[in-house]
Amino acid sequence: MQTRPCHVQSPRFHAKLFVGALMAIVLTLAGGACSVPRVAGQAEANVQLSACDKAMRRATRRTQLATGTAFATRDLRFAMADAAEHDWVDVAIQCPTRFEQGTLRSAQMQWLAQQLAKRVQRNYTALIVTRLDGLTDNVLPGATLAQLALSEDRVGFATEVLAGRRAVAARTNGLDGSTALAALSDDHKQASSELMSLAGNTQDLRRKVYATQTLVDSPDTMVDPATGLSAPTVAVLEMNCAREELATVQQALPNVHIDDDAKANATLDNELCQLSLLIATHAVTAFQMGYPSFDLALFSATPPAAQS
Repeated sequence: MQTRPCHVQSPRFHAKLFVGALMAIVLTLAGGACSVPRVAGQAEANVQLSACDKAMRRATRRTQLATGTAFATRDLRFAMADAAEHDWVDVAIQCPTRFEQGTLRSAQMQWLAQQLAKRVQRNYTALIVTRLDGLTDNVLPGATLAQLALSEDRVGFATEVLAGRRAVAARTNGLDGSTALAALSDDHKQASSELMSLAGNTQDLRRKVYATQTLVDSPDTMVDPATGLSAPTVAVLEMNCAREELATVQQALPNVHIDDDAKANATLDNELCQLSLLIATHAVTAFQMGYPSFDLALFSATPPAAQS
């Protein structure tokens, strides 16, 4: 799939937000008899919030509505989850210390929106990005992009190995799944190639072939070394690719200094948006394949050590 333009708000968002806002107003009025009086200067103080603070408040508020079940209807929850998935990407862009949080929260909201869409019988398309065609310039160091390329290449190889094993199993036992894994492998390798191309003259860390013992020993399920949780092997591979890449970008951001250069800022915003969407796609893919999406599985994990 081609890269998605980095518009933070969904093109289908505003109509649903209008309906959701009306429902939220009704809920607010219902509980408004004991509302807190306005504090003098509060609105003025809010106007002075940084872009990061505004993004965090908006994302947090909509996430609370999306995950709350006491008063919110499923329609409202779906609308808010669909909005929050974009809001958290905005957090990843606007908040240098929250790239990881914004990306994983966006993935969680995409997964929740998928589940709610089925219940309320709504059409829904997640923010799936598997290629970086629209990323033609970069601000992040070439070494960072080379490390990301390595992560993509490694998981691309692993899914290719698993696809081969399933193809053999299909011929003998009638099992299926190799075609989807082969396509997933191709997506990772394409992203790896695009990232390395952007890295310029930086050393290429990719090996093309990596150790396979873990895949041979645990082709179906494995214990995630980052959490100790057992999950389908492909799901663990996808999630750990996401974790590696989040750690790589997060580590690089404090050293990026572009001051008031408008062009460089716009380039960085687009770069972070595309990378956040790509990494969130890995996480959503992991959820679809059986990886748990609750906070403890995502935010208390340690990035896995690089494997040969």
